[in-house]
Amino acid sequence: MQTERILSLVPYAYERSAFYREVWDAAGVRPGDIRDLDDFARRIPTITRDDIRAFRRRTGDPYAGGAEMSRASMVAAAAALPRAPIAGIGRYRAGDQIVDFPIGWDETDRDTAWAREQLTRWGVSRPGYALVTAAMWQGPWVSPVLRACRELGITFGMADVFGWDSRRTATFARRLPLSMVFGLGRETAEALADAGLRPGLIALLGPALALECPQRAGAHVNGAEWLVEETSDGLFLSTVAERAHQARRVPLAIAGSVLSGPCPCGSPDPRVRLA
Repeated sequence: MQTERILSLVPYAYERSAFYREVWDAAGVRPGDIRDLDDFARRIPTITRDDIRAFRRRTGDPYAGGAEMSRASMVAAAAALPRAPIAGIGRYRAGDQIVDFPIGWDETDRDTAWAREQLTRWGVSRPGYALVTAAMWQGPWVSPVLRACRELGITFGMADVFGWDSRRTATFARRLPLSMVFGLGRETAEALADAGLRPGLIALLGPALALECPQRAGAHVNGAEWLVEETSDGLFLSTVAERAHQARRVPLAIAGSVLSGPCPCGSPDPRVRLA
């Protein structure tokens, strides 16, 4: 499906950009010649900044032939394409096994709505700025939070959770009046706690996400989607809603307890307190 999207943009760019049309014509390439990604990689000529600057100087066109390829028109063109059958794929550990799981679009919308409720409890609202730090593999859990930020009108920056990206993290922290930092690593969170701050807990429970509320009464799990069971062998997770991936008593290999009853924050969702 991603291949289809890429290939569909080839005629779009050729028809709307004088620059692309000129470069491709000079290379003897027509949109109909590009039938797959191999054709794309082999036949579409590489374009450099110098090529764009030369076209601007020669034609006097500040948009380098891309005036008809605005972000809005590109988004509209992409939106008209068939949607991929799934929103993404994630991976989690179940006991001593690694499980790849698909993520559906409907559940992504529900997860986003739930994440929005959790952020609202923390007072995250427009106008606000957030920094999200996460590893690439954590995308399936972080994505609903990012979508919730967009819906709430939060401007957010992305940085990697690892130390080598600390300069970017520091730049965001210095230049933006951050109202939320999401996804701090454990060592950073512990250092903040030692300094007198109280970061909320974020936990990945198999394919589920758990978020602590400002009451610090355990990390909430979306009870409409997941069932967390406490046993003598640890915590187990099951799906209770229709999702692309159905989990049945997945061993989380995490020690903790499940708290029932309403949270002081007002949420009816079950809560998990990790050992």
